[in-house]
Amino acid sequence: MRLLFDMALDGETWPDPLGDAEATAGTLHVGPLGFFDVLETSLGLGGRVHPNSCRAAALIPALGSVPGFWDESAKKDLLGVARELLRWRDTLWLHGWRSEPLTDRLAQLAEATREVLSGIPDRLLAVLGPAYQWTPANLSGVAYLAGTTRTSTSRWISWMTFTRKPGMARPSSRVTA
Repeated sequence: MRLLFDMALDGETWPDPLGDAEATAGTLHVGPLGFFDVLETSLGLGGRVHPNSCRAAALIPALGSVPGFWDESAKKDLLGVARELLRWRDTLWLHGWRSEPLTDRLAQLAEATREVLSGIPDRLLAVLGPAYQWTPANLSGVAYLAGTTRTSTSRWISWMTFTRKPGMARPSSRVTA
């Protein structure tokens, strides 16, 4: 199996980011979530996927018990605050923050999100650990649409770097769309 990866390939898109490229047997077109599914399944790491709406709803009790910089906003829109804090936490995790109390606000955010349900950053880190030690037997290579690595976050770039490690079949060329 060969993967064609681009950040835009999850879900439906129009116009098609593949442009004039044709579908081929044995090639799976995937975005970040499709890539997760392939690697998690191959590593035996699958499990329950928590939608962000459920993650935010589960965060609400913590926001009520942990005082923080969001208190005034939470009086007006508790679910909206939970969604925004979750988005901040996930973005920070994708860029290497691990709940270190570097500032008062980060300490409050870390405390409030300590028991958060796992999301994409958590799943990505779970896959990255074993993936560096492992080469999928059924995956012959990964191609990227032109420009993919320039627009991706640092953890996705780490993931793409894994697919280029020694022992992993390298893509023969980049697909330009």
